[in-house]
Amino acid sequence: MRASNDNKSMILILKGTIKGFIFAVLIFFILIAVFAIIISKTDVSDAVIQVMTLASLGISSFVSAFINQNKTKQRGIVIGSISATEIFLVIFIVALFGNNGVFNFLMLKKLIVILFAGLLGGILSANKKKKYK
Repeated sequence: MRASNDNKSMILILKGTIKGFIFAVLIFFILIAVFAIIISKTDVSDAVIQVMTLASLGISSFVSAFINQNKTKQRGIVIGSISATEIFLVIFIVALFGNNGVFNFLMLKKLIVILFAGLLGGILSANKKKKYK
């Protein structure tokens, strides 16, 4: 009987992970598009562009963890970490091709922002109270 419950839990986590990742990618691209419009209309510095990039990564990581955690309602830190790690891995793999395999300080900042936002999203979703009884 216990194995059946574990399988159901793993299926819920897997479904939530896929759903959260898809929403995170969509939100990331929407935010990047909005920021691209802002950048094209105004003159902004490289520091502002980095902040916009970090903000869009953080928001998408938060949403991914929040959606991923929404079904299970337990293990918020673990689910948030998993959600953040999968987003960072995709960013890291893409960056490896663009940076010739160099892990720089900006990648470390992205890792910290993504992990923090993912953990926060997982914890807040796990502790969220229902609005109705």
